[in-house]
Amino acid sequence: LHVIAQRPVILMGRAFWSGLLDWVREQQLARGLVDGRDLDLLHLVDTPAEALEIIDAAYLRFLAERERERAGANGDAPPPDSAGNRSRGERRTPS
Repeated sequence: LHVIAQRPVILMGRAFWSGLLDWVREQQLARGLVDGRDLDLLHLVDTPAEALEIIDAAYLRFLAERERERAGANGDAPPPDSAGNRSRGERRTPS
């Protein structure tokens, strides 16, 4: 059961944050205090470009999921491709 929608957590500065993630894995994960799937949401980056890649990918997954939900409720609309385009080449805009 997920109460909150999963979104990436971007931690800027690998050198700064890597120790914290090591501790979480060694202490919290090892003791079962966090779920390993939750750690998959944490992303260490060093540049804004790396962060943007993660954000873009998460946004496209969000759009695809929302489209699947709408298709289930309203019929069979095609999901967007990996670039967020529909089958007719239209760019999806957030609503």
